[in-house]
Amino acid sequence: MTKKGRQCKISSGSGFVIENGYVITNAHVIGRNPDCIEARFEPSIDGQSHVLYPLAIEEDYDLAVLVFA
Repeated sequence: MTKKGRQCKISSGSGFVIENGYVITNAHVIGRNPDCIEARFEPSIDGQSHVLYPLAIEEDYDLAVLVFA
């Protein structure tokens, strides 16, 4: 998927949506330094995917913080 000239990574994993549009997931799910992530949430009412941008990736703790585009 391409979003505003960026190539988004598609992966499968779990995460948590928290307040203010942030998502917490594992660093190994998103990989190293992706421009953006295409996320689909299950169960989904509309079946749409959403673009998330990485804010912080900490590989030593296997954590990543993303934000909705």
